[in-house]
Amino acid sequence: MPAEMIAGREMEYRVVWKRQHEGRKNKIFATVRGASRRINIMTSDEPWKFYYPPVDPDAFVCCAGGFDQMCGCGGVTYRDESEHTRNRLSPLEFARIEEREVKEWAAIGTPEGGP
Repeated sequence: MPAEMIAGREMEYRVVWKRQHEGRKNKIFATVRGASRRINIMTSDEPWKFYYPPVDPDAFVCCAGGFDQMCGCGGVTYRDESEHTRNRLSPLEFARIEEREVKEWAAIGTPEGGP
């Protein structure tokens, strides 16, 4: 994953979050834009505004939204799906973006007989 260049430095971004009764989790992004998008999807009351490609919140999640065998979602909209997902998850305790400069790896030693 290529890192973002800022003032000649390669930067990497990490979204760190924790939900109640769960351990801390994180995901690494190459750009601050990607990290911001992830935070917005997790914290916004209207997460579909940050989906890519953009979606109509009242559009069906799959195909035409019929209740027959042709539709896997059964007529669920992006708005309904987002609300259902949010209600199913534990409350978010915190979410933040962290950054770091990407540097070359440096060898600190090898085991006996190693290259």
